[in-house]
Amino acid sequence: MAPEHAEPPAPWSKWRHGHATAYDLGIEEEVMLLDLHGGYALAPAIDDVLAAWPEELCDYASSETHASVVELRTGVHATVGATVAELSELRLVLNGVLDDLGLVAATAGTHPSAVWHEMQVSSRERHQHVYGSMRELARRERTFALHVHVGLPSGEAGIAAFNRLRAHVPLLLALSANSPFWQGRDTGLASARTPLFQAFPRVGIPRAFGSYGEYVRAVDLLLDCGAFPDPTYLWWDVRPQPKLGTVEIRIMDAQSTLSATAALVALVQSLVRALSSSTATPTRRSCTLPRSSTRTAFSPRATASRPSSSIRSAGAPSRSSKSPAS
Repeated sequence: MAPEHAEPPAPWSKWRHGHATAYDLGIEEEVMLLDLHGGYALAPAIDDVLAAWPEELCDYASSETHASVVELRTGVHATVGATVAELSELRLVLNGVLDDLGLVAATAGTHPSAVWHEMQVSSRERHQHVYGSMRELARRERTFALHVHVGLPSGEAGIAAFNRLRAHVPLLLALSANSPFWQGRDTGLASARTPLFQAFPRVGIPRAFGSYGEYVRAVDLLLDCGAFPDPTYLWWDVRPQPKLGTVEIRIMDAQSTLSATAALVALVQSLVRALSSSTATPTRRSCTLPRSSTRTAFSPRATASRPSSSIRSAGAPSRSSKSPAS
């Protein structure tokens, strides 16, 4: 009987971390475009912004699903300071572009008063594909996030960090929560962005994978079934990014100050380094989240999006209410 030959790896799955320094960083920040003369309403002006964006910096700005947001993307840096310094420079460039267009920028997880049915979807083919598959839900999700990439040397190192980071998603959400308002109302949530984005498919905290190969096979199966066009349509709270050689944290709200962004980026980098240095084997058992995260309404992720003052009142016992050991 002829031996079976393994299928060649899918081209998308090649791990492309081409930098000498592990744990290097990149930031993606989704920024609101506001009408300076229209009550600071969201302005669907991404096409005008990108047309006016300096050509030599074309890789550092892009469109997102909604036409009233621009994504700023830094290059790769070894330190938090250098990464945030470049983000600051990109913000200054954006301000100059917007001045000429009668627009201003702002950052937070949601716009406080925008009405979802007035939102426009960006013209780029990818965004129109999202709208074609999601319809009105795509317009409802006008949220703004902070994404942090941390470089790792191999797919196996990437999937190990991915597995372990899953348990820290609620912490990162709680610390970054910056979207209490939606459609002119105080939602009572610290992060309204979280449940809004939850309406999309392929979001939330993903399951663990036993190896990078297992992850690749799982994604390939979904691609073969036509579930989505490419792996970037996996909008998980944390995901591997093979084409960049990074693990990407996506759960955090966009921050209004660079100092807050810097603190979160530093925490993410430190977490990845600490978890990657662990001697524990990254098995499914060691990475399994508590049962309550999937079997109760008050999962760690859902709880983290709420104000800290409401968590105790939701039924969590206080220390003083615990019965002494007999």
